[in-house]
Amino acid sequence: MKQQKSFTVKQPWVLGAFFVCCGIAFLVLLLGATDDKLYIRLLEASVLAVPTLAVAIYYYSWIIAFESKKIICRVFFFTREYRYGEIISVSECHSSKPSRRLRIEFADGRHFSVPDYCSNYATAKQTLMKHMSIKVVDEL
Repeated sequence: MKQQKSFTVKQPWVLGAFFVCCGIAFLVLLLGATDDKLYIRLLEASVLAVPTLAVAIYYYSWIIAFESKKIICRVFFFTREYRYGEIISVSECHSSKPSRRLRIEFADGRHFSVPDYCSNYATAKQTLMKHMSIKVVDEL
């Protein structure tokens, strides 16, 4: 029997780069405004810049690795490993936008969604189809 090769599914790096640029732009625009109270400008800039930089870190750290016997899901600094036998259901959702996503639900109640614009989406779908059937669901 041929052993399955491992591969990873990642978010596009452009999404993370967009949010990094937005965070830097917020810092530059608000810190560049001339005012006597720099600490107030820094506080205002951090209110906008910190969430956008956190979203950028989310996009850069989001990885789902498919290996021969397990799936490794990583978001931020949290890593979870699941065997293929722990998958309860897999569904492919079609939304009103011209996009799809795979929703993988595990035995511990957690679920992960893989949007179709991620790298190796088709390979992930084929790998999951080898282990169980995929339901097609329409979202409202």
